[in-house]
Amino acid sequence: MSICFNCNIIIKSVSGTINCDGCQGPLHLSCVGLNNKEAVKWTRSNSKNIKVVCNACNTNVNLFKDFKTLISSLETQFSSTIQKLKEEFQAQITDLKSTITITPQPDKYDFEDIVQEITEREKRKCNIVLFGVAEQPPHFTKDQRQEEDKGIVGDIMKEVGSNIQTTNSKIHRLGRYSENNPRPRPIKVILSNEMEAHDIIQKAKKIKSVERFKDIFLSYDKTPRQIDYYKKIKQELTERTAKGEANLRIRYSNGVPRIVTIRPLN
Repeated sequence: MSICFNCNIIIKSVSGTINCDGCQGPLHLSCVGLNNKEAVKWTRSNSKNIKVVCNACNTNVNLFKDFKTLISSLETQFSSTIQKLKEEFQAQITDLKSTITITPQPDKYDFEDIVQEITEREKRKCNIVLFGVAEQPPHFTKDQRQEEDKGIVGDIMKEVGSNIQTTNSKIHRLGRYSENNPRPRPIKVILSNEMEAHDIIQKAKKIKSVERFKDIFLSYDKTPRQIDYYKKIKQELTERTAKGEANLRIRYSNGVPRIVTIRPLN
C-alpha cells in the first residue's frame, strides 16, 4: 500500500499515479495536474527537459537553486575582495621598495687585520697624546723645539701631580713640521708602562684650571680604527641629542666609548 507523496492519501490504483522524477515516490495524477492520457503521453515521451517532482523535491530543487545562486554571488564577492587585496598588497610592496635604502655592509676584517689591530693597540697603551701645545717659532732649531716640548710636557706632568720624569720618556711631535700649519702638531709621549699613562689621563682635568694650559687636551694614543669608531659614536650622540634625547654622555667601558644616560641630579 502506497501513499501519495503530495497529499499523503492512500493510493488505491497504480494506474492513476505517476512517479516523482526526483525521489521516485508515487503521486496522484490529480496532485500534479495531469489526467491519464497526459500521463501516458508524458511517460512515453521520456523527455529529459520535462520533469515531474513532488512538493518536497520541488522545495529541495528551489533551495538548491537558491544555494547555487548564493555560491555564485559569494564567488563574485570573494573574487572582487581578493583582487582588491592583491592591489593593496602590491601598492604596499611598492611603497616599501621605495623606502628601503641599501644598508652598507659592515667592514670585514680578516684574521691578519685583527691581529695587527690588537698588536697596535698593545703598543699604544703606554702612550699619551697632547693636543694644543703651541710650537716654537721657525728660527728655533729642531733640537731646540724638542727641548722646549720636553719642558712643557714636564710642566704639565707636574700640574697633574705625576712624578714621571720626562727625561726617561720619549717625546716627539706627530707629522712634519711646517711654518704654515694652522694648528700645532700633537705631541706623543711614550711612557714606561700602561699604568703611568692611565694615571695621567685620569688627572688631566687639573690642567684646565691653569691659564697657560687651558687649551691643551690629553688623550690616550688611539689607533685609526679607534678614532673612526669614536667619531661614529660622537655623531650618533649629536643626532640623538638633536632628536630631543636628554642627559646623554659618552663614557668608556673597558676602553670602548659608549653612549649612556646620566641620571639628572635632584
